[in-house]
Amino acid sequence: MIFWSREILGWLLVATGLIIFLLCYFQLLLRGRIFEAGPAAFIGFVVFRSGVHLVKVAVAARLCTQALDHTLAPAHLLSVAQPARKRPTPRPRG
Repeated sequence: MIFWSREILGWLLVATGLIIFLLCYFQLLLRGRIFEAGPAAFIGFVVFRSGVHLVKVAVAARLCTQALDHTLAPAHLLSVAQPARKRPTPRPRG
């Protein structure tokens, strides 16, 4: 269940980073403040990237626990694939 909270927090950070980018855009476009928008854009980039990373880690952790549950399942619940047939060895030519 901790994975869901990490993923939600990650998406909130992504949204916050996009809002910071939007504020930087309006500050640059409407007010023409070039030097004030630069550090804020860097902060938005860091917040956005940390959110993407948190979402990535949460999804990977959730998939790993699902794979672990799948590998620990009883053998009769899993579909067993047939072994591959051996190909005949080719005869030497010549």
